[in-house]
Amino acid sequence: MNEYDPAEKPMRECQMTGPEGEGNRTRWWDVRGQGGETAIAEAAAVLAAGGTVAFPTETVYGLGADARSTAAVEAIFAAKGRPSDNPLIVHIAEMKQLEGLVGEVNETARALMEAYWPGPLTPVSSTHLDVYKRPPSSFLTADPAAEAVAARIAAELEAAKRCGEVTGVLAFDEHLPRYRADCVLSLGSVHALETAAHRLYGALRRFDERGVTYMLAEACPEDGLGAAVMNRLLKAAGHDVIDI
Repeated sequence: MNEYDPAEKPMRECQMTGPEGEGNRTRWWDVRGQGGETAIAEAAAVLAAGGTVAFPTETVYGLGADARSTAAVEAIFAAKGRPSDNPLIVHIAEMKQLEGLVGEVNETARALMEAYWPGPLTPVSSTHLDVYKRPPSSFLTADPAAEAVAARIAAELEAAKRCGEVTGVLAFDEHLPRYRADCVLSLGSVHALETAAHRLYGALRRFDERGVTYMLAEACPEDGLGAAVMNRLLKAAGHDVIDI
């Protein structure tokens, strides 16, 4: 077996087979020595294309993706099995990259950033990446009250439209045909809450991307994984729950 020389070939590649027989390429680079800049550029191109890159940190290996891409962020949550109410950290290389990512940066925060970045300083600011003009409301949807819930949601949507709101509904597959809104997104089946856990974060981001200003979300039983789904929904809704 020949010894691998990063100076001669900074990137290696292997072919893997996915669950449906599809070929998936996994590449890895050694950024040390000659060829390091080329390897970094290739990894950056993967990120720019919406891919995922693993990299070493001071403690563990991390997964990186483009924070501005909903699909790329969803891939991180899926790969790590990360709960949807556990946010990700956004890394930037220079101060000017704050523009478009966060709201106002006050003078105190800016002075601290200039003094201590790069370094272990984490200012807290409002963000433009995951902001909703109005939080969704959670509705209890356990049968046999589902028809009553659908009627209440329909009435709320109609009232919101009369006020000029762009409406959105986040619901389970079993109930999707009941709703008429500007944007209706699926959480998957109410009997497969692991799908809801994976889709929730991305669905809220899609509402934002489509300009939704008034959102209604179905609730689910708080058993098992349902507790995690409801925890994220309640946080997003500011604990504004409408019981039917």
